[in-house]
Amino acid sequence: HLIGTIPIQFADLPRLSVLSLWGNALTGSVPNLDNATNLRAILLGNNQLTGTIPTVFGTMPRLEIVALWNMGLAGSIPPSLFDSKELVAVAIGGNELTGTIPKSVGRPTLMQGLAMESNLLTGTIPSEIGNLVELEALTVHSNMLTGSIPASIGNCTLLRALELGDNNLEGFVPATLGNLRNLQLLHLQRSDLKGSLNFLCSKRRLIAADCGGPNAEVECDCCAPCCNDQMQNCGFYLDVSTLILDCLSKGYCQQKT
Repeated sequence: HLIGTIPIQFADLPRLSVLSLWGNALTGSVPNLDNATNLRAILLGNNQLTGTIPTVFGTMPRLEIVALWNMGLAGSIPPSLFDSKELVAVAIGGNELTGTIPKSVGRPTLMQGLAMESNLLTGTIPSEIGNLVELEALTVHSNMLTGSIPASIGNCTLLRALELGDNNLEGFVPATLGNLRNLQLLHLQRSDLKGSLNFLCSKRRLIAADCGGPNAEVECDCCAPCCNDQMQNCGFYLDVSTLILDCLSKGYCQQKT
């Protein structure tokens, strides 16, 4: 494993297109990389980096992938992170990020994968998520998000995986989830949602929700497992790092033609 800090000289390589240093023992902060304007992919996950997400990433016109998962990043998610219209994947889960999900999350309409799970995020899920019509995976589980699931999420008709569990979400499950014809995995467990999910039972899907125990909050005849708020562990979540690496190796994480 590589140790030490990431050399600042990487920022002075204007022809650099991919920076892949994930899965090492690197320390220090994420470099600004402000002069590496041709970067398409920044893959630094599974290191010991700390500090904040550089705001300069949003100024990189060709940036498609930002993968900063499972580290020690703190601070808020800079709204400018989503300024690049070329973005197809952002993975910033498994950190200590605070604050809210910025409304700018709806800007990169080519986005296919968005992972912000296992942080300390608060506030609501922005309705602007519905602008991401190419989105196939959304994981924001294990935060402190409140409010309801935005009905606009039904615009993301290509979604295959939607993980919103282990938050403080409330309100009724939106009927617009029925628009997600490709949905294979839905995790809503350990929240305060109400209503019925039976309208999703006509297709074979893996669904986890709070439909168990004497005080079931959700009606669901096809959920496996049926959870409740008292259960310490219920169900499982996707391993986002595995998804990212598989996506890259098969060439899926790239703009669709």
